[in-house]
This record gives sequence, C-alpha cells and structure tokens, in this order.
Amino acid sequence: MKKFVGILFIFTFSLILFACKKVDTELLTVPTEKVNVNFSIADFNLVNDEGKEWVSFNVIAETSVQLNVEFDLSYVYYHEQGAYIDASLTSLASFDGRINRGTNLLDFKIELKEENYDDYIYIKLENNSDKYNYIIFKMVDKSLISIALDVLSKDANNEIAKKIDDTINTIDVSSIEMSIDYDNKKVQALGAGYVLNADFSDDYIIVEIVFSSKAHLTNDFDKLAIKVNNESAKGNLYIDNNKYYYKEEVEKTNTDVIINSISLTFDYLKHSEEIKKAEYTALMSNPEYNKITITITLNSGYVFSSDLSLTINDKNIDKSLYKIDNSVLTYIFDDPNWSGFY
Repeated sequence: MKKFVGILFIFTFSLILFACKKVDTELLTVPTEKVNVNFSIADFNLVNDEGKEWVSFNVIAETSVQLNVEFDLSYVYYHEQGAYIDASLTSLASFDGRINRGTNLLDFKIELKEENYDDYIYIKLENNSDKYNYIIFKMVDKSLISIALDVLSKDANNEIAKKIDDTINTIDVSSIEMSIDYDNKKVQALGAGYVLNADFSDDYIIVEIVFSSKAHLTNDFDKLAIKVNNESAKGNLYIDNNKYYYKEEVEKTNTDVIINSISLTFDYLKHSEEIKKAEYTALMSNPEYNKITITITLNSGYVFSSDLSLTINDKNIDKSLYKIDNSVLTYIFDDPNWSGFY
C-alpha cells in the first residue's frame, strides 16, 4: 500500500511539473510567424519632478500576443523645422522587456530647460535587434508650444505650459493706445497686451495700465508712445509703487471753472452775515448764538474741486466736517463763543 501511494505521489508531482514547464515554455517561446506590433508615441505632458521640468510621453505598444520587445529611444531639441537632425540625436533609453497582449503604455520623460521653449522636439524609436520577426521604426516631432497649448486645453493651471505660452506667444507693446469718453467717464484699451482701469476726478484722469503676462515692452514704459482717441496724448506715463499709470489733466471750459480754494472771515457775534463773490455767495447764520451754519452756493458756471481747500476765520476746515451737494457746501459747527447757561 505504501509503495502504491509513493508511485501515485511521484506521478502526480510529475504531471504538475510538466504542466508548469509547459506553461513557462509557452510564455518564453519566440513567435515563429511575423507578429504585428503597432507602436506610437503620444500623450505628451509637461511635469515637474526632482526639481526639474520634463516633457513626459508614452510609447504605446499594441500586440495580439504576449512577447518580449527591444527598442531604442533617442531625441533631440532643434530650432529649425525640417533640418537634418539624425546625427544630433541623444540616447534616451533602451527597452528590453515583456509586453502583454493588447495595449501597453510605457512611460518616458525628457528633461526640459527654458532655452528649449522655442524649440521642436524630435523623438525616434527603432528596433536594432534581429532576434524577432518584426520591424520597429517610429519617429515624431512636435513644437514645444503645441505641446504647451494642448496641455493648457486640459489643465489651465499647468505652470510649465503657461510659462512656455507666455514666453513664445509674447505680445510686443510699443505704444499705449486708448479711447476716453470724457462725458460718460469711460476708458477702453485700443492696443493688445494690457487692460485699463480709470479714475476720473474734476482735475485729472488717472488710468492704471495692467499688462498681460505675455506683454513685452519694446521700450522703457515712460518712453512708450501714447495715443488717446487716435491722437497724440496730452498726458504722460509714470510708475508708482510698481504700478503703471497714465495721467491727464481735465480740460476746463469757460463755463466750467474749478474752485480749488475758498477763504472766508465771519463775525460769529452776529446773527447772520453774507459774503458775495463773483464765484459764489457765502451765508453765515447763528440765530441762537450756539450753532453756526455756513452755506456756500456757487454761481452758475463754477464747480467745487474734489481737493477743495476751505479756510474760515484763518482755520483750515477738514473736508470730513462739511458736505457738498451739487453746487452747495454746508458746514455746521458749535459757536466757539457759546458758554452755555449757569
């Protein structure tokens, strides 16, 4: 009985060993007939890794059987499309490994530097072995800007792609051109590479110029040509706190005179007092000798400046203490001579 069991064990073990050997042999067998392996280079991306910038991509291998493949990858950056570049190729990788039946994605990457942003990249994949009955030869070339724009279409926040786009697709700014609607207080940029934010006052128009990241100034900012409404501008450019501005003085007409300062002297011991000028009429009212009201009413054709300087009885009055409603200024304060009842 023991002998029978031993024979049975050896027979079973032999079957298992044969089966394993057969499967392993099948996996390692090199196809004797031509195997169709389709290779392509695709899925380009721009990534940061190891503190460097890289162009990453996939070698896509498609086959109907599982087998070993060997191929070499080489590349070169170049500036003139159509140039003879095979002699300048740099070896990237040599692949010798198993691929599965179906589609296989093999990851590779090439270091990228800013000096390459304006270049094309040429990648060549070829089989240098005659061990198998198929031929591999594939190449692709793409401009870095086309890769960047494709990446941005999928990921608008990719920093490398944005840098390449800003570097290559620069907008040369040789002048600042704008339209100003003085009546409706609106400003619009007529040139490319910048947007405008305007602040209108009675005396000046100040326009902040915000440049696009792609803008490239062809001259110092304050030396750029300026046009307003397609004519030479009357104002000037200047820089303040690292911001860029255009400033133009508002033209005044004979019926639109700006009042920049007013100086008055009243006798607070009076119930009322009136001062008439060509520009305005000022009235002081103090009926109870405790609360003084001063009103300044402008005559037709005059307007208060936004930076009005008001002096009453040799005292400069802060603008927060009075209010202006159209052409009337009102200032109310306690009579300095009022002492109250005892």
